[in-house]
Amino acid sequence: MIGILVLIIMRPQLSRSEVYYALTLAVVAGIAGLGSAWVTIQLPIWATLQFALVLFGLLAGWSILNQTGLSRAGIGRNILITQRAGAALRSFFQGLLIAMPWALGMIALGSANEENWVSSWWQPLVAIQPGIAEEAWGRVLLVPLLFLLFRRFAKDHTALTCAVVVIAYWFAYLHTSGGVDGIFSAIMIGTLFSLPVSYLWLRRGLETAIGFHFWLDFIKFAAALLLNEGFLTG
Repeated sequence: MIGILVLIIMRPQLSRSEVYYALTLAVVAGIAGLGSAWVTIQLPIWATLQFALVLFGLLAGWSILNQTGLSRAGIGRNILITQRAGAALRSFFQGLLIAMPWALGMIALGSANEENWVSSWWQPLVAIQPGIAEEAWGRVLLVPLLFLLFRRFAKDHTALTCAVVVIAYWFAYLHTSGGVDGIFSAIMIGTLFSLPVSYLWLRRGLETAIGFHFWLDFIKFAAALLLNEGFLTG
């Protein structure tokens, strides 16, 4: 895995609080992964994969941010570590509030219509798994990693901007059906969703980004539950 390779090569001096925080988020994502009924692989395997992606993705990404000075500049900071639990919780709930217009817009566009797997009251809570895992490897790891590549050819600000944009649209493309038809969808998803949450991570911190991402999926899954139970019509 890329995260493990980064840790082996960089041999970072991570604080105990960073390790514990990454481990806690990895455990939460792994447990939630056991309920991710939309995936096509066995759930224990999926849950183990989420645990590993989060743990090593966060530690490797934070290592790059620390060693490149981006953390000192306030980029992608961890509110729990820098300002403690109360501030981190407020940051998470800010993400929920910020996400509400996007979440309702997604429902209006029919995003819940294909989530046929949602059938129990607790399943919308599984949204915390992609909320944590996709932020861990899709932003905390890959954006700094691509920044390292781009800074060889450009100034730091330009390199970071390019890294954010490239990862945002690539990540958006992964959420499409693929092929040429997926390009237009990726442009829309990247512009409307991936770039905003990337900005939140860069400027507001990890907890706000997780809250935003979690709420998008939670509202979608909750709407799907109502649709599947016949309380709403698509």
